[in-house]
Amino acid sequence: MVIIEGERIKEAGPGLAVPAGAKVIDLSGATLMPGLIDAHTHLLQNYDFALGGDDNNMLLTVAQMSPAERALLGAKMGREDLEAGITTVRDVGNSGIDGDVALRRAISHGWVSGPRIVACTRALAAAGGQFGNLQHDAQALVQQEYVEIATVDDARRAVQRAVYDGADCIKVIVNTGPRVVSLEEMKAIVEEAHRVHKKVAAHAIGDDATRIAAEAGVDSIEHAYVVPDDVLKMMAAKKIFMVPTDYPEEI
Repeated sequence: MVIIEGERIKEAGPGLAVPAGAKVIDLSGATLMPGLIDAHTHLLQNYDFALGGDDNNMLLTVAQMSPAERALLGAKMGREDLEAGITTVRDVGNSGIDGDVALRRAISHGWVSGPRIVACTRALAAAGGQFGNLQHDAQALVQQEYVEIATVDDARRAVQRAVYDGADCIKVIVNTGPRVVSLEEMKAIVEEAHRVHKKVAAHAIGDDATRIAAEAGVDSIEHAYVVPDDVLKMMAAKKIFMVPTDYPEEI
């Protein structure tokens, strides 16, 4: 038997008495398990393998979907997560301008069904974010998904803006191709985020980017498909989580 008060489990075990006035749900023949946590997701990003890799999907989502369509997509994805047993997600960017915060609030208000959301708002990134080379007239698309930083002062202001916009966590794209956030900028991001008790999640691919993230003292490194041994040791010493995103392309 499991006794729940509000949103908390009060007691669990055999032989418990049913509290007076409690609603009883008979789960005999079923398996009861804790809610699952998805530590890295993008509820407001449309993903179609037929379109190619991440860059194509992210760019087409921004260019072709209105904020209203992305909000409806996020509501659909959130409901599907909840129905699959995922009760908490960390939505790490690619949600437009604060779309993840809006979805978090809608779920909190009971307007739509979905998991608890740890929102990151727009990711901090070097010039261009995760998009490839765009023509000048298309540069405005970058601002829909990323806050570009080029200096330490930019980095601090970007964290402050994310917190103002409702971020629970700060997401940083450490590198995309040759574009890399510097160690000094990363340290400023971590310092400013930790000052207001926010954790920092770093998208980092390859030796240099993972080393920058670890030296700066981020709280988690995302993806990290290849990590040198010295960086792994640094992560262990600093208690930095690795959030792998490996997945089967065919099921």
